[in-house]
Amino acid sequence: MNYIRDKKLLVGITGGIAVYKAAGIVRRLTHDYQCDVQVIMTRHALEFMTPLTFETFSDKPVITGMWTSGKKISTRHIDLVSSADGLLVVPATANIVGKTIAGIGDDLLSTMIIACPPEKCIFALAMNTNMYNNPVFQENRHKLYRYGYNVIEPGSGPLASRKEGDGIGRLAEENVIIDYVNTFFQYKSRLKGKKVLISGGPTREFLDDVRFISNPSSGKMGIALARAAAFAGADVTLVLGPVQIPAEGPYKTLRVQSADDMADKLLTCYKDADIVIMSAAVEDIKPAKSNGKIKKNAIPQSLSLSPNRDILKEMGRNKGERLLVGFSVETKDILESSRKKITDKNLDYIVINNPQEEGAGFETDSNKGIILDKYGNQTEFPLQSKRELAFRIIDLITG
Repeated sequence: MNYIRDKKLLVGITGGIAVYKAAGIVRRLTHDYQCDVQVIMTRHALEFMTPLTFETFSDKPVITGMWTSGKKISTRHIDLVSSADGLLVVPATANIVGKTIAGIGDDLLSTMIIACPPEKCIFALAMNTNMYNNPVFQENRHKLYRYGYNVIEPGSGPLASRKEGDGIGRLAEENVIIDYVNTFFQYKSRLKGKKVLISGGPTREFLDDVRFISNPSSGKMGIALARAAAFAGADVTLVLGPVQIPAEGPYKTLRVQSADDMADKLLTCYKDADIVIMSAAVEDIKPAKSNGKIKKNAIPQSLSLSPNRDILKEMGRNKGERLLVGFSVETKDILESSRKKITDKNLDYIVINNPQEEGAGFETDSNKGIILDKYGNQTEFPLQSKRELAFRIIDLITG
């Protein structure tokens, strides 16, 4: 469905080699999606392309500065942003990101970005691999997420320099950017005023001071859900187990280690939540913990195991008017086991994953499976990215 139609979108073009790809994006937004596009080009962007191409595709004069015919338009940066539904920066170079984070407004586009609420601004990152991996840029990138800007990450592939081979930094594909903008308008403000509590990642149950029992959960699903809910305007709290991937976003993140830690944090936040999505792979069992480190010559012949608290069941007992969504990892009797969990734990929905399915389950960037609701309805979702699935879940439970 076309959610872009008739929206007023500012498209900021900066000085990167991927400028030529931005022309195709502008053409599709205006011609295929009937979006009202106003292009702004920086001085450096003009070194790569002339405005004529963008004027032809957008059917509007391209704005290149604060001055027109020698006359200063003092509030142009404010007026343009105030009247627009969104601002897409493509390509978003390391330079424009750095200026944004530093609060520098030394031309029309950078000043407009400062004047634009972060939630209305989308950065489609593109740069050389070495620039992307630079620690200063990475810190700026993390801040984009923390400040609430929307970020389209670059892809991997051949770069203009041809020296690094297939490295990260390549502007995302045209369809990815168009789909992101469409999703931006589809979910904008859908959850405004709602408090959403999400769990993600694994937990660790320590055998001694250095060893633990855990599982391969990467936290990618929980982080994707937190970003999707925040994208939709919710006040989000993410309770996250130990993960190795960036988890930044425009939401509050509470880090935990064990199932008991996670239970304490979740149940403290639970009383204020409107929607709860429990995607964490909480370890069901915990061993009796030894003091210090178990020495090789003193390895016990057996482990004393006990069950961890069933956090989801505790939540279900005091659900009230909240919307409660669980996740289930099953390898056999999938539907029967999951339906029983809906009843036993008083859930509204359960998302079923089968880690034996190719491309699904733990650690992958994609997932597939089934969503059941408490009325017996069943929705299958095909293999797709966890970001896409996060939005599908938000769509289903709030539709």
